[in-house]
Amino acid sequence: MTVTCSCCGQERPVEQVGELQCHPETRVCRDCISWLHHQAGMVETTPTFPVLDMAATIAFYESIGFDVHAYDDGFAFVQYEDVSVFDLDLRPDLDVSRNMAGCFLIVPDSDEWHARVVAAGVSAGPLEDMPWGMREFAFSDPNGNRVRVGTTIST
Repeated sequence: MTVTCSCCGQERPVEQVGELQCHPETRVCRDCISWLHHQAGMVETTPTFPVLDMAATIAFYESIGFDVHAYDDGFAFVQYEDVSVFDLDLRPDLDVSRNMAGCFLIVPDSDEWHARVVAAGVSAGPLEDMPWGMREFAFSDPNGNRVRVGTTIST
């Protein structure tokens, strides 16, 4: 199913369009939200994870539903549904046992993400409702980078 973006007028998949809180009849697509994000002067961030084996790391993230675009042999961009999530940087001297890198992904449905990660054979922590208002879980990639995934819940 598609809906028309109130900003650009393009037909978009319904899951890629959000309604304004105060005007639910106004629907805005991801592209226009991204543009507005920049217009409002908001800061964006994309963490960079160190990796020991680029090919294995790309395969790992692709297996759980990310799109990975290698820039060259030493750097790659990881996206989910055309949105930048994090980058990968080849570090041949990486000590995986001492790697403390990580990030937190806030997603619409952490239950769906957990199911997808586990179905891919990745060892993931339990999905839990946390006292700070998130339903979340965590997993680590082959380089020791820790990814926490959560959805805001009512507390």
